[in-house]
Amino acid sequence: MIIQRHDIAATCAGVTLDVQDGKVTLDEWSPYGQATLVCALPSAEDVDLIDPREDVRVHITLTRDVGAQSRSFDLVLTDRTVDHDAATLTLTAATDEAVLQGLAHIANTTNYDALGHQWSLRQVINQVVLSQIGASLEPGAADANVIIDADATNLIPNPSNQYTASLAGYTGVNCSITDDWSWAAHGTRSILLQSPSAADSYVSIGGDVGGMRLGMQAGKTYVFSGTGRVKSLMSGTAHAFARTLVLIYRTPAGYVYNWCPTPVPNTVGVSARLSLTVTLPADTTEAFVRAYHGHTAGLMLWDAFRLSEKTGPSWADDEYFDGSTADSSLFDYAWSGTANNSVSVRTGLLGRSPEMLNWEPGEYAWDFVAPLVQASGLRLYCDEQRRWRLVDPAALQPGMLNLTEAVNLTDGRDTISRTKDWFDAVVIEYAWTDPDGTRRKGYDTAAVADPKHAVTVRYERPYPGPGAAAAVLDRAAGRGRVLDLAALSDYSAAPGMAIQATLPDTPIQTGVVSAVAWSVPGDEMTVKSRGLIDTPATAWAFLAAGEAWTASPVGASWVSETI
Repeated sequence: MIIQRHDIAATCAGVTLDVQDGKVTLDEWSPYGQATLVCALPSAEDVDLIDPREDVRVHITLTRDVGAQSRSFDLVLTDRTVDHDAATLTLTAATDEAVLQGLAHIANTTNYDALGHQWSLRQVINQVVLSQIGASLEPGAADANVIIDADATNLIPNPSNQYTASLAGYTGVNCSITDDWSWAAHGTRSILLQSPSAADSYVSIGGDVGGMRLGMQAGKTYVFSGTGRVKSLMSGTAHAFARTLVLIYRTPAGYVYNWCPTPVPNTVGVSARLSLTVTLPADTTEAFVRAYHGHTAGLMLWDAFRLSEKTGPSWADDEYFDGSTADSSLFDYAWSGTANNSVSVRTGLLGRSPEMLNWEPGEYAWDFVAPLVQASGLRLYCDEQRRWRLVDPAALQPGMLNLTEAVNLTDGRDTISRTKDWFDAVVIEYAWTDPDGTRRKGYDTAAVADPKHAVTVRYERPYPGPGAAAAVLDRAAGRGRVLDLAALSDYSAAPGMAIQATLPDTPIQTGVVSAVAWSVPGDEMTVKSRGLIDTPATAWAFLAAGEAWTASPVGASWVSETI
């Protein structure tokens, strides 16, 4: 082995540090980067500058003389300890996950901002979390939806006028209505409102006046939506509700009219989806809905209606669906009775809690976002250069770390354990309090066939759907065999990089680096790995690049065994 010279340069708050001992670590689990440095005690004035309460940074550069290899780290100082007897200053620092682990939502109300970004986890991270610290994710393809798959119903039986008995459930008031096949927001036809006899002209949906129409109930909140389009320019006298949607309810105090303040544009061929949210008081005796023409001349089209009870602070309560909407990985759709003439039912498949995107007062940013990331099967971390990354944990980092006793391996322990650093089943328990004050629990599990040893993880967070348990299992530190290796420092090593290790009396091991720690200012690193595979020396994987496995030597194996 060639022993190389290794050096460390470190500063904190502009103070140059004399590092006597320490360790710098990169690990798949958060925080990604960590460092502990034992330094000669600087002057009292310099010590005063090194205060973790002031968001100071620790800058570290490791170098070796052979190949002029180096690696730099920009970390946040988390702890500082002065030992006056030993005349030392000990600093602890980490990558910026530590910032999110200490940043809480400070307010008297819940932060619902993530609800507006449910189609993209990347947007939730960027717009809701990292924006708090002036950071953003590096570009990348890894993403997932975090849509709350709330159950819902569309209470309008023929919501897109597709029932064979045309216009079933619709009545024109002060205008005539007919099928229109020239345009449809959904399906093949819409409803045309024409020949108005008064500006107060509209189509009544499911009955007008008298009783709680379309199954609405007092005390509940409803979202009424539809898509409108002007077919021929609207003119003449205009009603206050022209080209808009209206929900009317009655209490002992009288009728109350609720309408969308921004109507469909009076521009031929321009569509607009309108939405109206109304809470019916507990003493409501009547409730019904209308879609307005609202002029004395012109042609107005309406289509794709939806009337649903509000699912809470959830996603797209105004997005159209009916019983014929195609099923997806999130929802099943069905008619409760006759197609296009009965209530439509949307059923969520993942069971995600409606509160999973709520960032509660006092909750740390990392505790809010980490379960969402993990349930999506992804990994969020900040590298040593303060670059935030959202990645697929299965994607390997470039390069391979080769450790061999005759070259750079200085020590190695090969451990097979049933209970330490190994499990083949995961149970994650989520516990939270819903808006009604009820304590709830949700579970996510993953296991290999015939599991032998399980680990249980508990989160005080609403259930984000399945996926986290599988992610934990996939990233388990080894699958039965764990190598703890010591070698000459290589500053190119990183978690997620492929590793190949050759130890005495042990099959060649190939796998993935899970953690690497450099002793400073020494010349040795320790490496942990996961997903190890016994790889015979004759395996085809060791043939020259481009050589087919059929050309491998006699006795060679092209099937490796995962341990």
